Amino acid sequence: MNWRSWVIFLCALFLTTFHADAQAPDSTRYFQLPGFPFVFVSDESVTTPPEITDSLFDAVARGIRFKVNRTELLPDDPFIPLYRELVPWLKHEDMELRQMYIKGAASLEGPYQNNVRLSRARTKRLIEFLSTSLDQPAESLPSQAESITEDYGRLVRMLQKADDPDYEKINAIWQQSGGDEQWCKKKMMALEGGKVWKRLLVEYFPSLREARVVLWFARKQDTKKHRPLRQSAIPAKGIPYLFPYSTPAFDPLAPEYHFETVKERRHLLAARTNLVHDLLYVPQFGFAPGGNIQLEYYPLDGHYTANAGFTFTNHRHWDDYKFFQLRDFQLELRRYFRGGGAFIGPYLGL
Repeated sequence: MNWRSWVIFLCALFLTTFHADAQAPDSTRYFQLPGFPFVFVSDESVTTPPEITDSLFDAVARGIRFKVNRTELLPDDPFIPLYRELVPWLKHEDMELRQMYIKGAASLEGPYQNNVRLSRARTKRLIEFLSTSLDQPAESLPSQAESITEDYGRLVRMLQKADDPDYEKINAIWQQSGGDEQWCKKKMMALEGGKVWKRLLVEYFPSLREARVVLWFARKQDTKKHRPLRQSAIPAKGIPYLFPYSTPAFDPLAPEYHFETVKERRHLLAARTNLVHDLLYVPQFGFAPGGNIQLEYYPLDGHYTANAGFTFTNHRHWDDYKFFQLRDFQLELRRYFRGGGAFIGPYLGL
């Protein structure tokens, strides 16, 4: 092979590898149920969960929608009869839930802190619903759950799929925000004097008030049913889920989208040192490094943190009678400009 042939071969190999990594889970191990695109099933020999990428989740996930500022399940929501139609088949085939991937969200309007509460509560409601349908306690269900406070990324993708006339403007604002949701919201609300925001509120925001899920079921290890999974009877139909905009087929080469999530709890303390004290040089004295430690406490939410620091040095030059001692203890209250429990970026300290 000449060098041109080698280049073509290597490029083809790279594209083939990338495609294999990005596409849906291996169909020889995980079977996606017809009519229930959010459900993957496998036999008892499969022990590792399928890889559900963000783009795949967007394409196949289904879930429960909520009213504005509410977290109660609506009895007429299309997902409820859809899932309950599936449950008898799961029990007949001795299936057990191995993993659920859940994302609960709130739409963009309203106070940010209230949307934090809504997204978490909606995530919890969906887990509770799945628990009662499976006769399993909610705390025992294996899950990867995220609470997406305000899903700007999904809004932008919905606008793009719908070929919305304001997609370019909204996408530009989102890209410029650098993930700063508060700044992004202000810019969107001010676009064309608020006309665009009011239209989005009616046409798109209802789709954002949703908790969505992708499920993986596998046969129980001790099952007596050893017939091939693909030959078993699958549910006769799935109730079509009513989206205001149709969900296109999953594109394995679509770029990944990563959500900014709100965790129930993360780090509480940050330990740091001050290099000015650690590498201190004093004129007419010389090198005088000192031990320095600072601890900053982060609450779960809000703008304010508490910081405490201590510095100690004790240097003595007996030959020239030079002494340098420092005892420095500081208590500091910091207010970060960016709220919502982020605690990054500029702040004011007292």
